[in-house]
Amino acid sequence: IVGTSYSDQFRIALKWIKETWTDPSRPPRVAFIYNDTGYGRSPLEDGRVYAEKIGVEVVD
Repeated sequence: IVGTSYSDQFRIALKWIKETWTDPSRPPRVAFIYNDTGYGRSPLEDGRVYAEKIGVEVVD
């Protein structure tokens, strides 16, 4: 089965958030909620890098 990776899914969601954000006073802000396992943590680094690249603030 061919499909998107977990990191790709994260980037797709972040892109949608950025594209649909309507408050011009600040950038969109997101928090990652994940299962604290290797699988759950696997897209976090890619997601943080992409979020910074497109101007989405990540909250810890």
